[in-house]
Amino acid sequence: MGNNKKKKVSKDLFLTNDPKSSFSESIRTVKTNLDFSSVNKEIKTILITSPEPGDGKSFISANLAISFAQTGKKVLIVDCDLRKGRQHKIT
Repeated sequence: MGNNKKKKVSKDLFLTNDPKSSFSESIRTVKTNLDFSSVNKEIKTILITSPEPGDGKSFISANLAISFAQTGKKVLIVDCDLRKGRQHKIT
């Protein structure tokens, strides 16, 4: 009848799995700083990038997106890594 399976949440999503951790609080601080940096206008786009693979771009992007979504903002993540995209595995 009904599909009562719970969707498994990735261990990378600290704001969902461990919202009181120091990392979760650090992500919320980054979000707050971004909000304060744009007092006169709303931020519509954020780009997270680095020159090396494994620097945590996908990890930070996913957790920062959760932080914005938890405050009621609409969030869309576009994973532009055409070789080894990872966002679809995190969420």
